[in-house]
Amino acid sequence: SYDPAYAFEHGIVVEPQVGMPVPIPSMAAPPEAPPAPPTLRLAESPDGLSWATAFADIQSGVDAAYGRFGGEVWVAEGVYQAAGDNVVVMRPNVHLYGSFAGTESARTQRDLRNRQTTIDGEATRRCVLGANHATLDAFRVANGDADDGGGMFNAGASPHVSNCDFSSNAGTYGGGAIHNS
Repeated sequence: SYDPAYAFEHGIVVEPQVGMPVPIPSMAAPPEAPPAPPTLRLAESPDGLSWATAFADIQSGVDAAYGRFGGEVWVAEGVYQAAGDNVVVMRPNVHLYGSFAGTESARTQRDLRNRQTTIDGEATRRCVLGANHATLDAFRVANGDADDGGGMFNAGASPHVSNCDFSSNAGTYGGGAIHNS
């Protein structure tokens, strides 16, 4: 059940973009019956305080946590894209954690091996713009393209990055995967 005090203490949650199908377990059907179509979990008023009301994009979660003076943003498995210059702009004191199924109540319940959370630049934009006192943990950062740091650009910033895979990123002048300046 939803507990606002627990949600505030543990941060903001994000699930794949609105409209992405998320299978919901259904009752067993006879073997000859076709599988039930996926059900969409779309929050009418997303606030990020529970998996049921998760934001559809990572940036909304980052901005909400930053507005609360920092915290954790738990991101469910899936592929996340955006239309701006960066898919994600990190903020100080906001810590991003991927590899969630979307049902967990503790960060230790994540499945780093089998749940992939991808920040995808679609070969047209940077994936992540870093910030000080911030964390990026358990993400695949892919297909970023920018002048500097297609995957991640840290301009005077030094975020903590762990359990991340950077692949297929390009930088015109420096650091396809990560560029620190």
